[in-house]
Amino acid sequence: RNAVIKVSGACTLSREPYPFPDVWDPLARVFDAWGFERCLWGTDWTRAFAVVNYEQAVEAFRQTDRLSDRERAMLMGGACAKVYRWSPKNA
Repeated sequence: RNAVIKVSGACTLSREPYPFPDVWDPLARVFDAWGFERCLWGTDWTRAFAVVNYEQAVEAFRQTDRLSDRERAMLMGGACAKVYRWSPKNA
């Protein structure tokens, strides 16, 4: 429980085009093993730009029906805020 895992660059591992449907079964195993509270999402943009544009890398996670709203919120920022005890202020 004292460790987290970075979940980034998933789209670069896909063998299918956007929205990268083949990444979800492997990701589900990661989420089941680690829990969403310990998974930190990212695009891995420095590596991903050759395969996918930034919008696609983000939207694949924002639009999928494989994540509940709670899971998506935890994965895409909630876990990071929790782990680092960070409370972003509204702009």
